[in-house]
Amino acid sequence: MNQIIYYHYMRVKFFLLLFTIHYSLFTIAPASAQTMSNSDFKLKTNIILTPQQNSNDNKKSVNNTATNVFVGPNYKVLSGFQDDPSSATKPFIFSISQTLIDYGILSTTNPVSRTNILTLYNAFPNGYSVTLFENHSLTNQASLSTIPDTTCDTGTCSEQNPAPWNNILTYGFGYRCDNASNITACSNDFYNSNYYKQFPNISNSQIPQILMSGANIGDAKARITYKVNVSRTQTIGFYNNAITFVATPNF
Repeated sequence: MNQIIYYHYMRVKFFLLLFTIHYSLFTIAPASAQTMSNSDFKLKTNIILTPQQNSNDNKKSVNNTATNVFVGPNYKVLSGFQDDPSSATKPFIFSISQTLIDYGILSTTNPVSRTNILTLYNAFPNGYSVTLFENHSLTNQASLSTIPDTTCDTGTCSEQNPAPWNNILTYGFGYRCDNASNITACSNDFYNSNYYKQFPNISNSQIPQILMSGANIGDAKARITYKVNVSRTQTIGFYNNAITFVATPNF
């Protein structure tokens, strides 16, 4: 008789990272450094913009007309007048069709799959990327039991390397990505329809991985398949975790 596992839900989160610096004609207040921040980032600048009087009217412009690039371990900021000033008004939109994935009741050797759709509208000619990670393995908070991330049928798939997953005796949790529009967005890792990967697990210090990327302007859609399969020895209970997607335009 199959053991029954009650699995509750998986939450899906997403963040849109969009840092736009746009210079135009304006009146400058006394020079001062600026700090931009929220709960997820902080940008500090000590760049001083000096006003320069225009002899024809009362408008003032900045003398920092050259484009500069400031690069750090996890950011890239371009300053100065850009080639395309209208880019600041172009849209970059990212959405997820469903942010709560419920697997219902799981039974042993009966894999269950669920899907949702990621939609991204990109108008930036330099392209974009979408990365993903999980906060931890599927976990029962009462017993601290976990459903491990799958290693696929060959025992070789990881957060970086895909592998086939067909065997009902292969247990764990994993995902795949399929293009859902005529614009290629998903990583080429999933060229075979039975290839899966593990979610990068940040609680194990794994690095978020690129899920989608491209330079095409327009709508890109990806179908994400979440697959879970449990063994007879899995502890009964509710299991959950959170998957985070981060969409970032390339400047």
